[in-house]
Amino acid sequence: MTKKGHLIIMSGPSGVGKDTMFRHLSQNGCAVKRAITATTRPKRHYECDGVDYYFKSKEEFERLISEGDLLEHNFYNENYYGTLRSVVQQALDEGYNLVLIIDINGAAAIKEKFPEAFMVFVKPPSIEKLVQRLIARGTETSESLQRRIAQAEIEMLEMNKYDFVVENDDLDIAVAKLKEKIESL
Repeated sequence: MTKKGHLIIMSGPSGVGKDTMFRHLSQNGCAVKRAITATTRPKRHYECDGVDYYFKSKEEFERLISEGDLLEHNFYNENYYGTLRSVVQQALDEGYNLVLIIDINGAAAIKEKFPEAFMVFVKPPSIEKLVQRLIARGTETSESLQRRIAQAEIEMLEMNKYDFVVENDDLDIAVAKLKEKIESL
C-alpha cells in the first residue's frame, strides 16, 4: 500500500520567489510535486495550461465554485484563483508530497480542511527588494504594483500563523533550509 503524502502549503507575497524556490527544490532532489491551481488571470507568454495553472474563463471558474469542485478560492487582483479538490486528493492518495502555492486566505481555508498540512511562509528580505523583483518581472502596471505591495504588507502580518518562515534573500540558502524542513516531515 502506498504511503499517504504530505500536504505543504507555501504562501508569501507576489514576487517573493515561491515558484522559483519550488523549481529549485524539485531540481535539487526534494521529493515534491506542485499542485496546479486554477485561475482566470491571463496566461503569460511563458506559461502553459495544465503546467503552470489551469487557465479558466470566469464562467468556467464560477461553475467550479457552484459545483463544490474547489477546496478554496479567492478573488485577488481582479482574478479568481482556486485549488481543485481532485488534484489534491489524487496526489496525496498516490503518496506525493504535494506543494500548494497559494495566498494567505487560501492557506487558511486549506488548513481547516487539512489540519495536518505543513504551512510555509516565504518572506522577502525587505519591501524595497520585493518592489525591485516585481518591477524586474515586467508584468506590472503602476496600479497593479501598488495593489501587490499593499497586499504584501497585509500578508506579512500573517506569517506568525505558519509552521515555518523562510526569508528568500539568498535563493540557495532559502531552498536548502526549506528542503531540510520538508525532508524532516
